[in-house]
Amino acid sequence: MQKRHFAALVAAIGLGSMSLPASADLIFDNGPLETGAVSRASGAAVPGPGVAAPAGNVWSEIFTGNTSAGATASPSGATGAFRLADDFTLSANSRIDTVTGYAYMTGSTDLQLFTTGTIRIWDGRPDLPTSNVLFGDTTTDRLIDSAATNIYRLFATDGSLVGGVNNVPGTTRRVKSAVFDIGGLNLNAGTYWVDYQIAPVAPLTSVFHPSVTLTDARNRPTDNAIQFTTAAAWVPFLDTGSPAALPDLNQDLAFRIDGVVPEPGALALVALSGVALLRRRA
Repeated sequence: MQKRHFAALVAAIGLGSMSLPASADLIFDNGPLETGAVSRASGAAVPGPGVAAPAGNVWSEIFTGNTSAGATASPSGATGAFRLADDFTLSANSRIDTVTGYAYMTGSTDLQLFTTGTIRIWDGRPDLPTSNVLFGDTTTDRLIDSAATNIYRLFATDGSLVGGVNNVPGTTRRVKSAVFDIGGLNLNAGTYWVDYQIAPVAPLTSVFHPSVTLTDARNRPTDNAIQFTTAAAWVPFLDTGSPAALPDLNQDLAFRIDGVVPEPGALALVALSGVALLRRRA
């Protein structure tokens, strides 16, 4: 094969890969948050029938025996706390456009939306000395959008079934999205970590991030989110259980990643085009 023919083939494939058909869409979802339009019970001392969420809305009710409706994700003091981190896996080479977290500010109105937040993408756990930041920092505001969802966060309405406390359903914890701009970060297939922080809207002072919420268990065996605390250290995001005699269980963050994955058919088409070009010039 002559060098100029090989160069033409490389150029053809390179140019083709710049304009591959692709779909900007959800490429990773870390798990469910909604639990249904009716709570498991009434929340009364003697549990009665479940309570319906307001029309057009749903509940996100923590599972029986859990006690945490969310982990703190907002700034506190000068240590950099609080931040939350979790892993994600890409099954194919991908371009990351946005990461969306879900959080609430107790008592906020639907118009009090998130406006400020920072984010980082890592090649490993943030608490390991071998891990490196691939994107972002702890100072640049990358939060570009926020909206009120149709989800209200609830404490367990039937905790007494396992010796805990029942909580009456309410609408003071409307979950809101927090969309971070990742700027089209290209990543190979593999496992990575994301960590972020979301600032509250004055006069509110705290932001809480719900965990992945199941309807049949307190957590998943693979849950492994971590939290950066005021002690300037990363610790497991745990639900300590209600009552306290229940075991502490690891939790995961409810978040999603949107971006672009090239379509396999398009890659094959580019390769065939390159072969055809080579044959014509041979």
